[in-house]
Amino acid sequence: MKVGFLHLGREHLGITALSAKLKSYGHQIRLYYDPGLFTSEDNVFHSVRFAKFFSRETWLLDQIMHDSPNVLALSVYTSTYRWCVKMAETLRHRGFSGLIVMGGVHVTLAPESALFSSAVDYGMAGETDEAFPLFLDKLATGKEFLDSPNLIYRDLLNNTVINPPMEPIKNLDRLPFPDKELFADELNITDDYLVITGRGCPYSCTYCCESAYNRIYGHKYYRRRSTTSILDELEEGVRRYHSKEVMFFDPVFFTDKRWLAELMEGYRRRIKLRFRCFGRFSLVDEEIINELIRSGCYAVEFGLQTWDERIRSNLLGRQGANEQVRSAMDMFDRLGLHYDVDHIFGLPGETQEHYILAAYEYSKCRMLNRIKCHYLIYFPSLPILKTAESLGEISPDTNAKIERGDIGDFFHQPMTDSMRAKINERYIRLFEILPILPKSFVRFFADRGGIKWMPKFISILLQLLVAIKGKDYRFFVYIRYYYHRVKRHFLIAIKNKKHP
Repeated sequence: MKVGFLHLGREHLGITALSAKLKSYGHQIRLYYDPGLFTSEDNVFHSVRFAKFFSRETWLLDQIMHDSPNVLALSVYTSTYRWCVKMAETLRHRGFSGLIVMGGVHVTLAPESALFSSAVDYGMAGETDEAFPLFLDKLATGKEFLDSPNLIYRDLLNNTVINPPMEPIKNLDRLPFPDKELFADELNITDDYLVITGRGCPYSCTYCCESAYNRIYGHKYYRRRSTTSILDELEEGVRRYHSKEVMFFDPVFFTDKRWLAELMEGYRRRIKLRFRCFGRFSLVDEEIINELIRSGCYAVEFGLQTWDERIRSNLLGRQGANEQVRSAMDMFDRLGLHYDVDHIFGLPGETQEHYILAAYEYSKCRMLNRIKCHYLIYFPSLPILKTAESLGEISPDTNAKIERGDIGDFFHQPMTDSMRAKINERYIRLFEILPILPKSFVRFFADRGGIKWMPKFISILLQLLVAIKGKDYRFFVYIRYYYHRVKRHFLIAIKNKKHP
């Protein structure tokens, strides 16, 4: 069968995994891709005017109508739900006759949302590496398919039926390596090879989508690939794309010290590239840091989110005292490994005093590379919603709105009142450039309500200096991404002019 994937945003590792699986069954796969340049999916440069100019929507719709895939699969984030629905409805209006199937994280969180629009035929929730090929096989051979696991469909009375999910794959090594070629024309994989070493997360933070998978499947959803499988993929991928860096994209990379030591020994011997990863402060010790440094790690990203222990524990479900965080940061500072910190703005209960405390604490960090500032965004059906509602932060109908994609976004649009939003913006400006400021400057601005105004180009220039100070290779990868994607946009424009 001809299967198309329609996607908005960055490289999607789930799509590359599913594409590889489908190709192994003989299906023809095509990617219909909009990188979302300058849209709300773009965490570096956001411009409504530029986003409209660089949109590929019209080209994608034309291409899909021309190719006429049998099945068009939409892998949906909560932030892209409305875009996907709009594209599906436009295709139906233009006479697209193939099946449209909606899946992805948003559908797993809110299964009924898959069929809110009559333009979508079916949904698939949860892990679908085996369920989706089974569904397609039944479809192609004319077998009864409404009993397919993970499937969401409408019955004869137009009620939504959600079939139980298949058990998650126990041995991830059985899966083929991800189909990187799917995104090869769109991404400069030479700069950055994205790899994931497992599925799921051992933790269940109240605001994070990973907690939903733990709720559906239990903690058996968290699985690791063997170190041999990971190294084989990296060796093959790096050789093929001549990649200069590896990004380990797991929510927490070093959960198992023995597994990490085995992987890093092979990495030093076979791969020999610099890399980044994600970590958790509570797991850090000197042995792990030294192992990472020896193996070529140049930065670790941590999700701290707030310096208020009570909010971090009671609201976010993240355990760990500030003393533990401070001790881990001191180890990184002493041993000389850079680190990034994710910080969420707009948390219920946080005040300006919390941001002042955070600024003071961050100003002590010698190897702090960047503070990545996010807004608190609620996702459907997660535990944090009940807490926020009990605190009067959101209304009882908020979950229904979120299911329909009526939300803000991580980087540009908070879900909070205008007065708090102004305070947030001022401290975001400060935190974005904090690593290059002397302590006295940080405290001066923190005590006076943050940086009240700064031209955008000055902010970008100062963030560039932050990247230079921290030797942040990935920041420059982002810059090259823009060059590559803008160039790609104009090449597609020229091609479409020649072949209307």
